[in-house]
Amino acid sequence: MIYDGVDTIQLRVDEELKKRIKMKAVEDDITIQDEVEKAVESFLKFAEETSRITFIPTLKSRGVLTGYRLRKNLHDKLKAVSERYAVSIRVTLYTALVHYFEKEGTSHVP
Repeated sequence: MIYDGVDTIQLRVDEELKKRIKMKAVEDDITIQDEVEKAVESFLKFAEETSRITFIPTLKSRGVLTGYRLRKNLHDKLKAVSERYAVSIRVTLYTALVHYFEKEGTSHVP
């Protein structure tokens, strides 16, 4: 979905990760969208610095279907990483979120 320069990516995440994103946004005094974009920006920097990324599959049958909004330019950069590694943008976003929370010291892998 695209709305005025913002793309939405829907994927299943478990409640714990969703809660961590929300809590981190509150802690940083920013919106959830801004927190997700911070995670994506961090992951994109990591992706530029490495030639090997271990992607984490998204949840297929469990978890909450959640839409995360990204500015178009970040969506396009995330999509380019997805295409480079031949994985879906959902898997790339999920990996970015998990990577961010591991880096922040709040590890989360379901």
